[in-house]
Amino acid sequence: MEKEEKKRAHVKHFGGDTFRADSIVLRGEKTATVYGCRRILRYGRERVCLLQAKRRVCVSGEGLICTSFSAGTVTLEGRIAGVRYCTASCPCGEVTE
Repeated sequence: MEKEEKKRAHVKHFGGDTFRADSIVLRGEKTATVYGCRRILRYGRERVCLLQAKRRVCVSGEGLICTSFSAGTVTLEGRIAGVRYCTASCPCGEVTE
């Protein structure tokens, strides 16, 4: 019985959104939550580009919509096809600080 309780406590600890600062959580192919987002650089139905600290992240797919942007956390819903850390040749353009 003690093992079972420890196992449940472990699941509870990681069951919620405990992720922060520069992390991305995918929930199936329908939802992406990006933590540590400073700015939305490009927003479209097929691509959303975000700035996380000093790097860019592009989420691609179909029918993408931002359902939440609060306290540095962005939640995107739609059909997520991929997530990529962008390089200097990123299609979202130059970022100036």
